[in-house]
Amino acid sequence: DLDSDVGVCIEAITVELINGDQLSGSVRLEGLIGMCRLSDFLNTRPAFLPLQGDEQIHLLHKRFIARIIPRRS
Repeated sequence: DLDSDVGVCIEAITVELINGDQLSGSVRLEGLIGMCRLSDFLNTRPAFLPLQGDEQIHLLHKRFIARIIPRRS
């Protein structure tokens, strides 16, 4: 069963936007167990990155993201 091979990872990141603003939070990634990669999500179809901040969810259009910095929890 392919569904049993799918897992969810939560990754802490800092996103730098093209205007220089930075937002920190976490993203939820779905993928094969042991293979949840942010790069795979960024290269797929959805145009927005949902970033869970401390108080709200930021929907960031990928076009306006300059870089993403992984954070160690």
